[in-house]
Amino acid sequence: MNTLLTALGDPTIRSWYLAFCVALMALPMVGLAWWNQTTMQRQAEGPPSHHTLEETPRSLAEAEALVRDIASIKNKIYWITGLWALANAVAFGLLIWADQVNGYVSGR
Repeated sequence: MNTLLTALGDPTIRSWYLAFCVALMALPMVGLAWWNQTTMQRQAEGPPSHHTLEETPRSLAEAEALVRDIASIKNKIYWITGLWALANAVAFGLLIWADQVNGYVSGR
């Protein structure tokens, strides 16, 4: 920990680490926006389906499968968001801790 504390006391390393923290905070949102855009494009490519009364049981099975898929995606998103928030807290927490111990004041 002393090595990390000393390294973050150097203004150059501190600036690079701060850039890493900002990237850690922003890049997952860029990735999520890209993923959402490609998903929407993929869904728009398929033609809408029209079902007759005879196809209702198959349509219900498809709806049930869709609900399971949505629940699975929702759980994945919860886990990813939680781990992302934890990573941000640790990354910025280390920076704040090092600033407090080193007595770093911006602009001096």
